[in-house]
Amino acid sequence: MAGVVLIRPAPGDAALAQVIELGAEARPTVGFLPDSAFTERAEQGTLLVALDGDAVVGYALFDLPRDEIRLVQLVVAEARQGRASPGRSST
Repeated sequence: MAGVVLIRPAPGDAALAQVIELGAEARPTVGFLPDSAFTERAEQGTLLVALDGDAVVGYALFDLPRDEIRLVQLVVAEARQGRASPGRSST
């Protein structure tokens, strides 16, 4: 059984590499983004990752226009889709 999933800003290069890989796997569903876009999002703070230990199991890319959040991409690893998972947000 999976552990607690943490949602937090991309915590470093290893997680970012996993996000890029997950984005490539999801490309047929969510569309293409260059690797540099993920890096820019991490630097801007508009990329959140779902972590199970050190493994990225999902991510969210979002924009912050005005006083609202606009979700750009939400991707969950195929192996984790359709499964309930205990989680908590971490800042």
